[in-house]
Amino acid sequence: MKQLIALAFLLISIEAVAHPDSFMPDLSRGISSLSVIDSGNIKITYILNQLAQEPNKSDDIQILEIGQKLSKYYSYNIFRVDSLRTDVLKQNPNAQGVPGYGRLNFDKLFWSDYYKDYATNEISEYAYMPRNIPNYQYSENIDFDWQIQEDTRMIASYLCQRATCSFRGKNYTAWFSPDIPISNGPWKFGGLPGLILKVYDDRNDYVFECIGIENRETRFPITSYYDHRDYKKIERKKLLKLWGDIFDHYCQIIGMTPDLFKKSKSPYKPIELE
Repeated sequence: MKQLIALAFLLISIEAVAHPDSFMPDLSRGISSLSVIDSGNIKITYILNQLAQEPNKSDDIQILEIGQKLSKYYSYNIFRVDSLRTDVLKQNPNAQGVPGYGRLNFDKLFWSDYYKDYATNEISEYAYMPRNIPNYQYSENIDFDWQIQEDTRMIASYLCQRATCSFRGKNYTAWFSPDIPISNGPWKFGGLPGLILKVYDDRNDYVFECIGIENRETRFPITSYYDHRDYKKIERKKLLKLWGDIFDHYCQIIGMTPDLFKKSKSPYKPIELE
């Protein structure tokens, strides 16, 4: 109860309205404050087919940028809205209406930005939270215990090899390409002798699949939001619990009926269970 009251206080400015697409909090960020932290020439596009077994599933386009010193992984759908918002406000500073996330499923609004530092093997998550809740950041080192198999298959025109592992409560199968000597992949995944082009858990709650690879002749900037430096430090498990509390109690906090809320989002199944 204390946690629910605290969340209600943090989200007090979010008002419930009748239309199921319009209750979403205004989460978009202006991209005029981006700072360049690296550069790269390889960009991999993935599609996240979350909750693939659900009839009302939705997909999210996500990008992995390979830099010289680090890589960045983020939701392209969310970044696109951030970009549109910046353009609208630049041309119309007094505009009352700006682009929003519309029908993007509620759980897709909360995809963090992830940075992998090659020198330290450290992954940093920057979680952009609903309004009035502080933004959070943590860093960690991860060693995946992959078991490489002999199976092969073609993905995105590349011959891939199969690998399996258990990670934080889920069993995963990954397909990586030895022909692309980049030990990286979507989300936090990596640690294989080749780029991971597809990875999914055994319940198909999360399916990441490569749909495009760009190898540009000229380098592009890899950026970070300037205010990332102001994100509050948090332990990973505490952030995981906070997400669960937000999803479990959101309709109570804003006064929305559970039936209306269910129509606006897919079931919340965290990617990390422990």
